[in-house]
Amino acid sequence: MTENDQKEVSSETQTAETNSLEKPKKERRKLTTHDLILYITQNALIAALYFVLTSFTQPISFGAMQMRLAEALGLLCFWRPDFAIGMTLGCFLSNVYSYSPWDMLLGTMATLISCLLISYASKWLWMGIIYPVVINGFVVGAEITWIFSDGGSAYDFWINSGWVALGELGAMSIGYLLWVIIDHLKIFKTVFQPTRHVDVKW
Repeated sequence: MTENDQKEVSSETQTAETNSLEKPKKERRKLTTHDLILYITQNALIAALYFVLTSFTQPISFGAMQMRLAEALGLLCFWRPDFAIGMTLGCFLSNVYSYSPWDMLLGTMATLISCLLISYASKWLWMGIIYPVVINGFVVGAEITWIFSDGGSAYDFWINSGWVALGELGAMSIGYLLWVIIDHLKIFKTVFQPTRHVDVKW
């Protein structure tokens, strides 16, 4: 074997080793018409479920001392970020009961932001509890203090925010336990088809 042949073999070997070390790039799955229809249907169901739950629990879903159980559905955004759409729509429709355009705007925005943070800023599921507790506590607390009343002090704001946050914590804690149990069932991945956090970290 000549010196040139040896160099060619050596070069081919190095190229093969380099290629073997390179990780194959994952191809993004294209969104089909079937996928789009499925996502729209699932989000419509989330919105409807949020609205129905809030409608049947109106006495505890509004006011300073509230625990809106439908908020527990927001933790599904940990696995499916697109469910933020269904949650936002459901919250908007539910807030019609408050007869306040401010609540329909601000309350709905609080839910949307919370869902997005649950989706993209939560490494573990329990972290998803924190965002809606804090955001809804401040936003809804401010609404109760300065929109739904004749005016309140900073002290009133902190009291109202505290009560709202406490109720939100209760609802999200119930949701956390519920989804931990359901996630262990085989049907969970079949029904919800997670796109993030498939290997869930509690």
